[in-house]
Amino acid sequence: MALPLIAAGVGLAGSLITGYQNKKKNEALLATQRQAQADQKAAQEQYRQDYGAYQKDMRNLLGDRPELKLTNNQDALQPYLSSVQNDLLASQGRAAGSEVRRDDIRQNSADQIFRAQQASRTGSDLMGAIGRIQAGEYANARELGGREAQERVNRIDNKTTAFQNAVKENSMFNVNERARREAAMYQNDLDRFNQSFGFEQSSQANLLNTNLNFAAGNIAQNAAIGQANANMMVNGLGDSLNALGNAGMVYAGQNAQIKADAARYGNQSLPITIPPPSSTGMPTLPPTTDPSITLPDNINTNTTFPSVNWTK
Repeated sequence: MALPLIAAGVGLAGSLITGYQNKKKNEALLATQRQAQADQKAAQEQYRQDYGAYQKDMRNLLGDRPELKLTNNQDALQPYLSSVQNDLLASQGRAAGSEVRRDDIRQNSADQIFRAQQASRTGSDLMGAIGRIQAGEYANARELGGREAQERVNRIDNKTTAFQNAVKENSMFNVNERARREAAMYQNDLDRFNQSFGFEQSSQANLLNTNLNFAAGNIAQNAAIGQANANMMVNGLGDSLNALGNAGMVYAGQNAQIKADAARYGNQSLPITIPPPSSTGMPTLPPTTDPSITLPDNINTNTTFPSVNWTK
């Protein structure tokens, strides 16, 4: 009868020891998981600080980009335009050589008058010759004036056309120069925007992905800590109760066997009644002849299990 109780006690003690060892292992695992969680949070905070400093430095570098330097060629054709304009103004006067040609006409008339004086016999002949010479001079002067006027008109027209072309070229040049400067400034601003936008896009995407990885790691750490906490619950209690229940069942079986044996050998002091062998169809056993074999007079069936402290 004592052997089942001893076995039950050993099983119970083993279950308690196993539960205690499991608790210690789970406590160590929980401490490790919590330390890993703290390390991950520290790494996450350090990453945020370092990455924030990196973003700030990059934004400062993008903001310190050298300004665009453009050469101002506006009104570069102004000297040429002024020269053409001066030519137009100069063309409105008499052409060079006009006075020389008039001097030639007058000199020719003077020569003719001199020859007429030499050749004339009378004063009337001389006066008639001088009149004809003066009329020719007047006609030559008028013809020269007409040619000079026509040349002046042509000259002014040509200079005017040249001036108009110069004004047009200067205007077109200034328009193109202004467009070139505006296009260069726009392209510079666009490049600056694209650089800033590209950096912000890539850096924010990297930050988002890293934060997602940290979040996944935090979730995994929390799950591990939850598992460790669940494992720390007393899991040896059920094993202990099972061992104790098994011991009780073994003890009850042993007790029933003892009662049956006592009844079969004719001891009626037990509180149970066993039918005679003839009623069960079993053969009647002969009485024992060995005086050393004695059966207990009575068996205590009021089994009391030892109390166990389940707190730890």
